[in-house]
Amino acid sequence: MARSKQQHLDPATTPKRILSLDGGGIRGILTLEYLSAIENMLKQRSGRQDFVLSEYFDLIGGTSTGSIIAAGLACGMSVDKLKELYRELGNQIFVSKFWKKGILAPKFASGPVQQALDAQLGADTTLDSDRVLTGLMIMTKRLDTGSPWPLHNHPNARYAAQDGKLLLSHVVRASTSRRADLF
Repeated sequence: MARSKQQHLDPATTPKRILSLDGGGIRGILTLEYLSAIENMLKQRSGRQDFVLSEYFDLIGGTSTGSIIAAGLACGMSVDKLKELYRELGNQIFVSKFWKKGILAPKFASGPVQQALDAQLGADTTLDSDRVLTGLMIMTKRLDTGSPWPLHNHPNARYAAQDGKLLLSHVVRASTSRRADLF
């Protein structure tokens, strides 16, 4: 049986399972292949073909391209659905042109990323939304100090009230950007 978000976040509910996903641009497709194998094993174990990783992991975290995957998984997307998204957008987003090396302009186009995130996660979905089915942590970097800025959906966290109201697609976009200039 799937745990509720409250059960995923409850410290008394154990054991806790954490999935941590790193960055790497289009190489996120490799991460998705590993996750596909894990998801398929868990489907077999549960006897349900509709099983998704948000049912298994209590906290899913990511940075950069890993934040895209983490947010999608935490919102109940299947790995196959995320692979489709990567294939559709791979040619638009992860194409590096010789004049766009990330020095004077962004290395990758932000428009297609933001549109895809809004479409898949919901343009009005916040970090504390009920659409997020499990614990979620997105690692960003503060523009003003350059320090790491972990944003998550735990309701008992110190800054839960303010962080929870941030739009999920913007939080993910800030993690995928070299500059967290979306806030």
